Amino acid sequence: MENITRGPGWHFLGVGRRIERSIQLVDLFRAIIVPLSPRTWPTLEMLLEVADSSMTYRSRYFTVLQAAPVLDLLMNDEANPRSLAFQLQDLMEHCRRLSERPSGAGWPISKQRHLEEAAANLFGADVRTLDVPVARPLMWNGLRLNHEQLIIAVVALSAMVVVAFILKRTRLGRAMRAISDDPDLAEVRGIGRAATVDWTWAISGVLTALAGVLIALDGVVDPMMGTNYLVSVFAAAVIGGIGNPFGAVAGALIIGLVEETSALAVSTTYRQGVSFAVLVLVLLLRPQGLVGAARIRR
Repeated sequence: MENITRGPGWHFLGVGRRIERSIQLVDLFRAIIVPLSPRTWPTLEMLLEVADSSMTYRSRYFTVLQAAPVLDLLMNDEANPRSLAFQLQDLMEHCRRLSERPSGAGWPISKQRHLEEAAANLFGADVRTLDVPVARPLMWNGLRLNHEQLIIAVVALSAMVVVAFILKRTRLGRAMRAISDDPDLAEVRGIGRAATVDWTWAISGVLTALAGVLIALDGVVDPMMGTNYLVSVFAAAVIGGIGNPFGAVAGALIIGLVEETSALAVSTTYRQGVSFAVLVLVLLLRPQGLVGAARIRR
């Protein structure tokens, strides 16, 4: 979040992070020291370690571990960045900053509209298509496939293999995963955060450009192309598990199958509504996604 401008998006990310950490702390209290008794006192050390507050406790209290100081440090101490009180205080500050912003000021919607108008003025607003030669579709077990769809499938699978190789087998991929897990610790271990973020943006840009070409192969080219995929792509990422690229692939396959088969029961106009319904259902039943892991296990 250090590289994000301090706009509404940054405040919303801060709200989400504080809520997540507050829930994590409450779950820790319930899982480790509830009910509080002399039997649970040995787990106080583990609670401090998980909450990343062991050094703070030892520098402040020069005694053996006691339940009252530990709970005071992790619940009521607003000076401790890991405490519940600090999370709630910062959450209120983010909400206050958002409430002070004038309606519609600085929101990405207006900026997106200006970019769309600039693209339309520069390239024209006419709908265009790629010059793809007409060929007879292929038939396989009653399934009709045209050449463009086969090219899209082959290129998409190849891109997935390349991305998987980068993430799993290269130094850059290991740096990406380390920064994703804990950027501060990764920087302490000598990983260049700025360079890794730049490479991540470059790879994302290449993949986005490739996706645009593949969409144009089976559709049309216009300044608004791709916007009808936003809900489906977001749903696929959440369903697979936020931060898990391989889970996003599984989520995309599920969303694609659900959207296509839903045409048998509802109109294709409501295809994205079906994706949104599946997204809500997964968030209610398994918030971490299909292949994501729960943060806290009791």
